[in-house]
Amino acid sequence: MIDADPIFSEDEKYLILANRMSILVYSTSDSLLTRTIRFDHSKHTFAHIVAYKFSPTDSNIVWVALSDGAIYRLDWTTGAGNDQSWKISSTGCIHMTVASIISAGRRRDVVFTTEVRKDGGWRITANELTQPDSPIQTVARTIYTSKTPINYLQTAHGALYFLQLLEKVFYSVMFEIWTLIPPTSKVTLAPKRCPDSEVVPGWKLHYIRSSETVLVLWQLDTGKKQFLPHMTSTILNVVVSPSGSSYGIQLADNSAMVLSTAELEPTANFAGIQASVTQYVEPQEDEVQRAKSHYYKFHVVQRTPAVISSSNPSHLFLGVGQTPEIPFYEAPVRNCAFLQTYDLSAGHNVSKQALARTNVTNINEAPTALPITEPRVTHIQKSHDGLWLATVDEWTHPMLTSILFSIKPQTPLRAQTWELISRINTPHTASDSAPGAGQILGLATDPSSLRFSTIGEDSVVRTWVPKTRKRDGISVKDGKGNSLKNWHCQHEIQLVKSALTDKYVRSTPYNGALAFADDGSILAAALGHNGTVHMIDPEQGSITASQHGLFEGSIVAMEILGRDLITLSDSIRVHDLVSDQLRYSLKLYKSITRMHIIQKIEMMHLAINRNSGTFAVAIPMRLTPPSAQELREQTMPPTYSGLAVFGQDSQVPLLTECFETAVSAIIPTEDSEGFLILDGAAEIRNVTKKGTQPMTALAQPTSDLQLDTVTDETTGDLLQMIEDVEDEPEEAQPLSPLVAEEDDDDTPVVTQQELSGVFDIGPAFALPPLEEMFYQVAGLFSSKPLEKMELLDNVVEEGVKFFDLPLEEKNQNSNGQRPLIPRLLPPFRRNHRLRNRPTRANRSLHPHPIPPPPTPSTTTSSLPTSGPPSHLPHFRPVFERYIAQMGEISIFFTSLIAEAIGLPANAFERFFSTPTSSTN
Repeated sequence: MIDADPIFSEDEKYLILANRMSILVYSTSDSLLTRTIRFDHSKHTFAHIVAYKFSPTDSNIVWVALSDGAIYRLDWTTGAGNDQSWKISSTGCIHMTVASIISAGRRRDVVFTTEVRKDGGWRITANELTQPDSPIQTVARTIYTSKTPINYLQTAHGALYFLQLLEKVFYSVMFEIWTLIPPTSKVTLAPKRCPDSEVVPGWKLHYIRSSETVLVLWQLDTGKKQFLPHMTSTILNVVVSPSGSSYGIQLADNSAMVLSTAELEPTANFAGIQASVTQYVEPQEDEVQRAKSHYYKFHVVQRTPAVISSSNPSHLFLGVGQTPEIPFYEAPVRNCAFLQTYDLSAGHNVSKQALARTNVTNINEAPTALPITEPRVTHIQKSHDGLWLATVDEWTHPMLTSILFSIKPQTPLRAQTWELISRINTPHTASDSAPGAGQILGLATDPSSLRFSTIGEDSVVRTWVPKTRKRDGISVKDGKGNSLKNWHCQHEIQLVKSALTDKYVRSTPYNGALAFADDGSILAAALGHNGTVHMIDPEQGSITASQHGLFEGSIVAMEILGRDLITLSDSIRVHDLVSDQLRYSLKLYKSITRMHIIQKIEMMHLAINRNSGTFAVAIPMRLTPPSAQELREQTMPPTYSGLAVFGQDSQVPLLTECFETAVSAIIPTEDSEGFLILDGAAEIRNVTKKGTQPMTALAQPTSDLQLDTVTDETTGDLLQMIEDVEDEPEEAQPLSPLVAEEDDDDTPVVTQQELSGVFDIGPAFALPPLEEMFYQVAGLFSSKPLEKMELLDNVVEEGVKFFDLPLEEKNQNSNGQRPLIPRLLPPFRRNHRLRNRPTRANRSLHPHPIPPPPTPSTTTSSLPTSGPPSHLPHFRPVFERYIAQMGEISIFFTSLIAEAIGLPANAFERFFSTPTSSTN
């Protein structure tokens, strides 16, 4: 989400947010994504949203400004307007706000923008934008110019307020607030003349920006303060709803929430992927000059460790931290001490827990005035069964590095947390004479057994396996009777002996890579830039072969796909291990090969998908600083990534794609032949093989599923059956005592907890099979269990009797028409009115095509007037009542499905066919 004020709708039912190139409309009642309004990337290459504001004259209109100077007028209720824009400046747009004025005899919107002047400096422009077919001419006028940056722009109470930076001092920034006051309340803009306005200087203030996580409510009348401490991340923006009953809060971890003003309790939460966002301009946090501890002296976009859950392919595990924005220039080593579990199918955050040990401090500052260094999780891997998670925590200090290796098993899925089982404080030692832990360069998991492997800067490969925990020779078990396990080092393989040195600080970084074969029989290890790959037997812990010339330059990543060894360094190489032949090699550009080794490790990515036999490579496309023109127009970022997907047999890529930002992670999917791409804007994309559909699709707004175009109606009582009007009048003949109506007062009572046990078992878009849920609900609302229903017994009894009759007696009353059995189907089709009942192969919520009108020979013929065979007088009334009740349950079941996912009970009404009248 971009750093901008959230917007409440007029009725406060929706909250509008934005990410890089999309407007997001969320429902405040259920926190679901209602609508996504996207802008065409091809029309605005490398542009992004800088501001969005409500129209003062029309509550359905939102004005959106892009960084390249494009302005959009959107109808957020329908998504219309994203295909037409105005280009208000060739130098881009920095800030935007909207006010209403009287123009041409009526009140209209005026868009105020801030942009950079071509000759230097900044300016504020007033734009009255009209449609192309409007008789009123579009007007733009510069109303203020300045030689200092304009940091804030807002309209309120008939005036335009803006904030200018005066000077930066240590730990604070001095600003000056100015007010642009029009001479009258009515302002008319003309192409040639604009009435003069008065620029009034306001007051000077010292602004100390800090990462505050405490919300303070200050009653100005009484001076009383109320604190809501310990938000999950830094508070960026706070807005008040139109009625004043709610607060909208945007946090720095790519999330937002709605708090009630009375109880200060959250009523809605909108959490996205909480990975750090790369900023190519100076973040607001850096406007205040502070001492920096450890940062990169070159341009870098740091990678995000991430894996997909094996037990639930829709769950994504990411290493995240508290730092909201990471600058591209002089980026600090980002903290990454937490594990986020994100549901891709529902688009919601599932859980967040600590991975590294941290201590709570009142002030995040050491006695040396340097910020306290937080740990960074550099590697995350899961076991082949998905029940174990291995992580690497790295603590960085200018003169000391501490590496911690920990392994955690997963607790029951309903808890959504991991428990720490083993923690190795010094898995590898430093390669020089300095004591302490050494850096872990790579972490790999065995795809066939419970085994992890690490490679360190000490040129040692270690394998880690579990063993049963024993006490006095007896296995230690938990409360459920399961044996507890510890992880230990099984083998230690020395690759290269490190030379001793008298220096305590390394002058150059180290790099290494590991890869397991598909069957776990081979562990490949590479270190440094000597081009040698060592083949290790993980069971014996010995080197079986060492092959030279398998990569050139410094090794960045390595994988084994089938019989091929894939290496990523200064080139992409695919080597056949069986025939010992090079399949193909692709040399990378010189601009990439000349990068610093840390830049390569952080910004070059390699991932394989064993389901499709493909591998994906992402490399940075640019690292040079942007030109002055590109900075003014804000059209070209300093770096962005290119993605290529290759097969094993051909060097021609199967897919090439260029992203607007740098890629921070490539994750192979578990249930499809594709990859998930996480970029520097904390947005995720799905790359799949053409013609295939992933089992776990990314979350879609309800408008794309066409589930939000329903009329607002008061939903009925969930605990009472809804009776539908029958298509045909009841038979005049009385029913047999065997099928007499039951007492209407004998209504089953179903509690909310019983319904929750059926529906509240997972994300809204990942419900279990509808057939299973249908019978569970039908059993709850039956006065007796379905197996013991008297009506069901009668249906079985009459059906058996009917099939025992001779064929001539079954059709003796057909009067030359079709046989009786096909003519018993229309009542079922009229009462069970769902067009396409979802099956195991078709459980999509997307609308299905409307079937053709039924032909008289198959659906519109009614039962013969003479009734069923005379041998079975109760056959017809029994089956008609049974089919009618099943139809009612089916229709009511769809209303429960709608309410379970936060929609009105009639949300699926348009999926029902209109009953047709029958003719004899």
